[in-house]
Amino acid sequence: MVEEHQPYRVTVGPEVQLPSGLIVMCTELTGEDQEDLTYQRTMDQYARSLNRVMARRVSVAGKTVEPSWVENLLSGDRVAILYHLRRLSLGDDWRFECKCPNANCSRYKKKFPAFASFDDESVKISPYPHGELRRIEVSVFDKGIVRKIEISLLTGVEERQVVKANQNVGLTTMLQVRRPVEVIEREDGESERKGLDLKRESLGFLQSLVSTVSENEPDITDVYVSVNCPECDTEILIDPLGDPSFLFPASSGRTST
Repeated sequence: MVEEHQPYRVTVGPEVQLPSGLIVMCTELTGEDQEDLTYQRTMDQYARSLNRVMARRVSVAGKTVEPSWVENLLSGDRVAILYHLRRLSLGDDWRFECKCPNANCSRYKKKFPAFASFDDESVKISPYPHGELRRIEVSVFDKGIVRKIEISLLTGVEERQVVKANQNVGLTTMLQVRRPVEVIEREDGESERKGLDLKRESLGFLQSLVSTVSENEPDITDVYVSVNCPECDTEILIDPLGDPSFLFPASSGRTST
């Protein structure tokens, strides 16, 4: 007897409004997309593949887009598109495997089946307060004074620069890819911009800058999935986009660097 295959439970349409306010139309993922993502050998190649896949599946105001356009999208918009593509193509339910991180648990590092179900609320990413702006100006307190810093919000461009660094990324590297400059007001009322030597800045200032910028970007961890180990009940936070089975359940996964 042939087992009846249950259709995916799809509850979304092609249109989605992104955290920046931009509205895009999406089409379902295909076998071509799976091939493109599955056989990449480095994280940089995988990032490029993601840009190609999203470019094939997204249109704006009836017009197709290029991978370079996708790469320049704000990071929150990129995540929102990938979640929407997954729900549109494979439905709201996700069956996957994870491992317990608790060294005192009998299931430590042993895979166990898990399940998550998505809806509009669970995948909702907070909106960007500045809309589609890529560079903003923030005020940062430093030793009793206020310094004005112009800095980029994260897009796929900055994300790939971090990946290409191919090293343990520290605070200065994460900030450097955002190309921060200090805006200095002159006595004549004009302003000038001066590049920051981040390695010479105090750690307190750098931490304040990171904190201030993060207030202008959505917290992507809000859409992570939480599961509990069936043995010890340890809570495990899962980034679905870090698991190949999220986009392609039959995928064997990408190769790490």
